[in-house]
Amino acid sequence: MNRNKTADNNGLSLASVLVGIFSILFSILFFVSVPLAILSIAFACLSRGAYRMNGQAKAGIWLSIIGMLMTAMLTFLIASFAVKYFSVFNINDMLFNIGSFLRQFGIGGF
Repeated sequence: MNRNKTADNNGLSLASVLVGIFSILFSILFFVSVPLAILSIAFACLSRGAYRMNGQAKAGIWLSIIGMLMTAMLTFLIASFAVKYFSVFNINDMLFNIGSFLRQFGIGGF
């Protein structure tokens, strides 16, 4: 029975490593990467049981942390790029464009 418990723990720690790797690979998609990283940490914690955490479980936790950090950095970079190059929230430009459009038809005095 003790042997099966060890085999189950090794399976969960291996699953933690694999899911941690997938969280890094899918770090561009935050809605996929973050749940995978959380699942990887859960597998690592479940593999521990009453014993100390083995190396695979620790590697799974570190891989999931790296996956979350990469996801946060990529999300920040993509959002920064989108705001910088595709911003439609510049009020002054928007009002100027509306004013120019209305002046073409003789409407408005701004």
